[in-house]
Amino acid sequence: EETRGLPIDVMIVAGLVDGEFPSVYQSELFFSARRLREREQRHQWESRYLFYQAITNWSEHLYLTYPEQDGDLDLVRSTFVDAVSAVASIEQWEYPSSYPLAGSIFSEQELLQRYGHAVASGADAAVGFIPAWLDEKARHVRDAIRVERSRVAVHNMPEYEGRIGAAISRETRERLQQFRERVYSVSQLESYGRCPYQFFSRRLLQLQPSEELDEDLSPLEKGSVLHEILFEFYTERRERGLPPMMECTDEEFAQAYRRLVEIAEEKLNALDIPGAFWELEKEAMLGQKDDGRGLLYDFLSFERRRTTRLRPSYFEVGFGSQLGSGTRTDARLSTEEPIVAGSVRLKGKIDRVETDQDFFAVVDYKTGSKLPTPADIRAGLSLQLPLYLYTIECLLNGARRPVGAVYYQLRDQIGFKLGLGTGQCRDEFQLGRRTKILDDDELCGLISQAIDYINGYVDGIVAGDFPLTTSDKIESVCAYCDYKKICRIQTVRHLTAPKPEE
Repeated sequence: EETRGLPIDVMIVAGLVDGEFPSVYQSELFFSARRLREREQRHQWESRYLFYQAITNWSEHLYLTYPEQDGDLDLVRSTFVDAVSAVASIEQWEYPSSYPLAGSIFSEQELLQRYGHAVASGADAAVGFIPAWLDEKARHVRDAIRVERSRVAVHNMPEYEGRIGAAISRETRERLQQFRERVYSVSQLESYGRCPYQFFSRRLLQLQPSEELDEDLSPLEKGSVLHEILFEFYTERRERGLPPMMECTDEEFAQAYRRLVEIAEEKLNALDIPGAFWELEKEAMLGQKDDGRGLLYDFLSFERRRTTRLRPSYFEVGFGSQLGSGTRTDARLSTEEPIVAGSVRLKGKIDRVETDQDFFAVVDYKTGSKLPTPADIRAGLSLQLPLYLYTIECLLNGARRPVGAVYYQLRDQIGFKLGLGTGQCRDEFQLGRRTKILDDDELCGLISQAIDYINGYVDGIVAGDFPLTTSDKIESVCAYCDYKKICRIQTVRHLTAPKPEE
C-alpha cells in the first residue's frame, strides 16, 4: 500500500504464504448470509488489488519469494504465485538447485552447514573455513560428525550408541553394580528387553512424562477395580467353604451373583467419579436395572459353564514385596521373599492360580484387546506368563507341575486365550483344537529361556548397555513410547533398509 505512486525500479514481495497473503477471512457469525458473502468477497478484492499494486509498480525487476518452512512446520506458497505463473512468463528459481546465489552464505547456520559438509567429505576447504569467533561451534560440528560416523559406520564410540560402561566414572559404575542386588518386577525387565534406552530414561534417569488429566476411568484403573472385586468375591467364597461356580445349583448361583454385585457396587461407589460416562461404565459392568446382565453376570455365567478338573485356588498371589495388612494379596500363598530366578530376584503379583491334585495353571485377567503373542514370549518381550509359572512352582515347592498359562479376557466376549501351555492346558480351558500347544519339555524350555532372558537383561543393566531398540521392533515398541521425542529412533528408522516389497 505504501508503494502506490512511488517510482520503483526493483520490487521484492516476500512472505507469500497461503494463509498470510491472502490472509484468511474471519467470518462474522451473526451477520446474514448475504452480508457474509459480501464481506468475504470484499476481503478477496482487497487482497487481490493489493497484490496487483505490488506486481505492477516496478520498472526493471519483480521478485516474488516465499519460505518453504517455519521451523519444523511445512508452509504452502500463496495461490497468488500460482496465478501469476499461469498468466505470465516468469523465471522460477527452486532453492537450492537452481538458486542464482547458491554459492553465497547468508547466515551463521548456512556457514556451519557448509563447513560440516566440507569436514564430512574430507575436503581441504574445511581448513581455515571458519572465522575465529565461530571456533567453538565449529568444534561441535566436528564432534557431531565423528559421533554420527561412529553410529552409522565405524562404531568406534560405543558410548554414543547407548553402551556407556567404559565412559562413565568409577562412582557411577559402582552404582550400576548395585542393580545386581535389586528386586525387579517382570514388567521392568520386559521394558529393558523391548528397549534398553526406554529403561534407562525411566528407571535410571527417572524422567517422568507429563500425563494428561483424564476424569474418566482409564483402562488400567478399570482393570484394577475388577481385580479388587474378583479378589474379594473369590477369597470370601473360599474362606466360607462355598462350592466352585461350576458345581453351584441355580439358587447358589443366584446368591453368588447377588454377592458379586454387592461387592462391585461397594467398590465402584467408593470411587465417586462424577459424570454420565462413569454411569455408563458402571452400567456396562453391573448391567441395566431391568435385566441386571452386564459384564459381571456374563463372567459368572461363563465360570459356571466350565467343565474342568482345575479349581480357582489362589488369588492375587504376591511375592517379593512388603505385604502389609492393607495390601490386597492372598495370605495363603503370598510371600514377602523375592523369587530367585538364576541370579535375579523378582517381585510381582499373579492374578489367579487354578490347581488340581497333580498340576496347576496360571490365569492372567485382561480387560484390553491387545494380548502378547507366543512370538513375543519367545523373543523375550513378554515374560510374565513363563516367569509366573516358575514362581508358582517354587511357592508350591514342586508339589504340582505347571501345564500352562492363559489370558482371561474380561470384555464383551468373555473367554480364555492360551498364552503358553500343553495339550492338557488346552483341554482344561476348552480351547480350540487348532490352538498351538507345547509338550512338557518345550514348556520347561520356555520357562528356562525366560529365566535366561532376564539374567541377560540384568547383566546388560549392570554393564551399562542401554542402546536403542532394534529396527525390527520399532513399529511395536515405539508407537506409544513416552520418550520418542527425546530419542534418536527416527534416525534409525530412516537408516534401516526398506523391506523388499517397499
